[in-house]
Amino acid sequence: MSGRYRYTPLDEKAREIRLLTLLPGESLERNEIRPQISLKIVQLVKDNVPEFEALSYAWGSTENALEILVVTESGSRGLIVTRNLYDALQLLRHETRPRVLWIDAICIDQQNIPERSSQVRRMADIYTLSKRVVVWLGKEADDSSLAFDCIEALGGKVDYDWRRAIINVTSQDPSDQDLADKNEPLRYNTREWTAIVKLYTRSWFERLWIWQEIWLASPSSILVCGQRTLLWSTFRSTFACIFMKPVRNKVRPSTQHQNLIYDLCRETDYRRFPTLLRLTQWAKCSDPRDRIFAVQSLLFKDDPVLRVHPDYEKGVSEVFTETFLTYSKETQRLSLMSECDFAHHTSGLPTWLPNWTTPQLKMFLTSVLASGSSAAVFERRENNILRVCGRSLDTIDVVAQHKLSISNDVAPGDERHFGTTIHRIAHQFHVSDDQLESFCHALIAGFFDHNTYPLSKAPAMASSLVPAMELISKITKTPNIIIKDLSDSQKTYVLQAANMLENRAVYKTKSGKFGLAPNCTEPGDIAVALLGLSTVMILRGADDHTYKVVGVSYCQGYMSCEGFLGQLPKTHRLVWVQSERAYGSWPVYYELASGTLSVDDPRSGALPAGWSLKDHEEKHLYHLFIDEKSGDWGVEDPRLSPEVLSARGVDVKYFDLI
Repeated sequence: MSGRYRYTPLDEKAREIRLLTLLPGESLERNEIRPQISLKIVQLVKDNVPEFEALSYAWGSTENALEILVVTESGSRGLIVTRNLYDALQLLRHETRPRVLWIDAICIDQQNIPERSSQVRRMADIYTLSKRVVVWLGKEADDSSLAFDCIEALGGKVDYDWRRAIINVTSQDPSDQDLADKNEPLRYNTREWTAIVKLYTRSWFERLWIWQEIWLASPSSILVCGQRTLLWSTFRSTFACIFMKPVRNKVRPSTQHQNLIYDLCRETDYRRFPTLLRLTQWAKCSDPRDRIFAVQSLLFKDDPVLRVHPDYEKGVSEVFTETFLTYSKETQRLSLMSECDFAHHTSGLPTWLPNWTTPQLKMFLTSVLASGSSAAVFERRENNILRVCGRSLDTIDVVAQHKLSISNDVAPGDERHFGTTIHRIAHQFHVSDDQLESFCHALIAGFFDHNTYPLSKAPAMASSLVPAMELISKITKTPNIIIKDLSDSQKTYVLQAANMLENRAVYKTKSGKFGLAPNCTEPGDIAVALLGLSTVMILRGADDHTYKVVGVSYCQGYMSCEGFLGQLPKTHRLVWVQSERAYGSWPVYYELASGTLSVDDPRSGALPAGWSLKDHEEKHLYHLFIDEKSGDWGVEDPRLSPEVLSARGVDVKYFDLI
């Protein structure tokens, strides 16, 4: 052997990739013979697919890296790989025949930045067109074979319905029928359960890139641990079954880690950028730019973020800014700004740009409509200023911090903590009887069941208003509440409030409105409604009439477009209806007297001249507005443009964000 291996350049226009051939050798863990490979440049197009497997693995630490041998026509050359990849090559090689693989660390020249950027754009094709994906979890350890035995046995008895979240029992054995009961724990002993948890907490499950690698994989893809293999489809079903059931053993992954694996296994059908960003926020990557690049191949084909091409020659700020502006321009919404939090702001980024390197620690606000179906009006200006349009609603007067923490099942003791916390805040805000309903709404960001139509389709975690008001009324008088005296609905309210209040402060405005906002909110900050953003935004005044973004807020009394259109008539209520075709819920207006639903906001008035409505399949849920001059159409309501609002007497303002 002489020297290090030197890569032959790829021809990007010819759609070339490299494949490695893992040469035969013993696959025993005790084998010390270095893995040997050869590399070949091939063309990868859909009508000419060579047979290969794609490896998905955790790179692992670069310390204690080892050398493998690359066999070339002129002799063997050395190539340094991480210890984990070295172990994988040792155990994945066949004893008597070669094995063709694609492995990113070897098949991409990692030192060639343009090639790295180009090949990242091809990874979707590589994992989709591979014969199967081989997931390397690591060497045998921590009773991993026992964990595989348990998972395989359970996999032969159950199948999970992901759409309905139901465990179907496929076993005919009467003793297995309780597996369908989500309230019945699985019968694992301490050693078995510990082995399963140890397997779940292996580093592969934490990686960000595995989401595209396994979601694009063929149904025959496998997990490998040591010399044991398991179908990915079996792992998916059994994890969901285990995830849904109570656990008697104290050894368990964190809730955050369990949720991460569940979402990985669930493989959502709704693949818009903000959704995938939230699902993967706890997954790890060494390069912040991969927060964008690693999910692009999973997005809907019309997602605007696909226009941001992977380019590792661009800095983090440049990639984040391009992503934000591209998405906002194409969708005509500022929805990505809802992920801003001044507490996580980092130097080098403006406050209006989300810091996607840091996970969101707050429950997301849903079913809010602070600016209606308006189109965003924004302009990037000199000195990295973003000018946005909206209306100043109110000023923060009092901010109440807290350390509320509630367990998922509202355990004994939790109610006392909840009672004393809310009692203190209510007295700090001087909540009167006629403000009680508004205060109750603010504590759970308006997440009540009566906001869903029909009521039978309300989310399981949605609370009921009357029991909640009874509970909070008692707490304002005395903090001492007893858990056995709480109804199921009140327990739901306590848990929902705890979730919403996590990493949020409660505030009261100068006009007497209550709300939730980031912990770093201060008196004197202003609450604004921005066109193109469904939530209220908290801003802080800075120098030269500019503002810093503090973060998104729920402000009771401003979440149904009241800032632009005034109060909703008492004859109507805004409710949310689930779409049968599109993802999510849509706002419609329920007329109390007749019980009828209408897409038309009774406050909107007539369409401006030159605009009309366009018919479509779900016109009972939302309108499509057509510009008769250009022929362009969309869901953005022209009655909520700055010009039309100003003509109505609305005090529309422009805010320069830094």
